Amino acid sequence: MNAIISRLLPIPALFAIIAALIAAGGTASAQPSPAAPQNVNVANGPYPGEVVFTWTEVAGVSTYRVGWLAVEDYQDYRDNDVWKQKFAYSDVIAASTYTVARLTPGIEYYFIVCRKAADDSLACSDWRTLLLDDHPLACPAYRTTGSVETDREALIALYNATDGSNWIINTNWLSDLPLNEWYGVITNATGE
Repeated sequence: MNAIISRLLPIPALFAIIAALIAAGGTASAQPSPAAPQNVNVANGPYPGEVVFTWTEVAGVSTYRVGWLAVEDYQDYRDNDVWKQKFAYSDVIAASTYTVARLTPGIEYYFIVCRKAADDSLACSDWRTLLLDDHPLACPAYRTTGSVETDREALIALYNATDGSNWIINTNWLSDLPLNEWYGVITNATGE
């Protein structure tokens, strides 16, 4: 895994990410401090776009910083440091698990867990990568091609998965009418 991360993230970039974490609220410390979190695991959560972090607690530490960044954002913006604006994190208090939601299904992300000591110094785990499960009802990360038919299929899947026959208003859903005539659906000029 470390070899993969090193290949994906050159060593200077790893230091830059750690510097960004420190700049986001931690400070460097020359004094000995608790070690980085161990046994870090990231896994797809029960809902589309959710990721569950778990780690082994560090003795004497009550605050952790968990962070994530889409691999694509890092790769697209690493040369001009714009990726740092896309790096997100959350501080977690007195826990060894955290669930982040609203990530994009079908996209690969980098994840990291840091312990935050009383002096605000950070010690971070190795980076983890995870490709989020794709889900038929989740919004696609991007679509290079599409059609009215694939949109119709997606809307039918949504209708069936959410008990559309019992919606208060489901006028024209599942009909052969153009999609913009299905109640609540708005399309572009081509009907997508």
